Amino acid sequence: MITSQRIINFRMKALPLFFFAAMWLVSPSVQADEQQKAPRTTQGRMFSPQQFKRAQEDFITREAGITPLEATQFFPLFQELKSQQRALNKQMRECTRRSRAVGLTEEEAESLLGKLDELNQKKLKLESDFHQKSRKIIGARKMLKVISAERRFDRQILHKMMDRKK
Repeated sequence: MITSQRIINFRMKALPLFFFAAMWLVSPSVQADEQQKAPRTTQGRMFSPQQFKRAQEDFITREAGITPLEATQFFPLFQELKSQQRALNKQMRECTRRSRAVGLTEEEAESLLGKLDELNQKKLKLESDFHQKSRKIIGARKMLKVISAERRFDRQILHKMMDRKK
């Protein structure tokens, strides 16, 4: 049974991950020298999802010590997880948007809160399944290194974005 305190704690821990996922979708290009090749978006920013994905995979491969053979098996799973997480995050954002509606009834709020809890559980299940599958490919030690490397990569992107705004 999940207590409300555990849900609140989970949300507090998941908030930075949600923030990084959102930043990933709108972040500027990772590598300055390749910005010239990146297409301009409607907001005038340079961003190439392919460049971001390539830079992320390179960083994780290097930091976690993943071999080329392991990388060919691991990264399709990794990208599938990211795709599914983006879909869940989109649904969560939609629930959050609907929660801001004026005149929201208690029943509607309960429904939205239940939906958010359900989506959080799906997200945890996705990650758990991914970890199980990944262990068979790269092992538990490298999987922990991948998690750490992904967080470091996200922080680097965030710092670069903050530096550009200055």
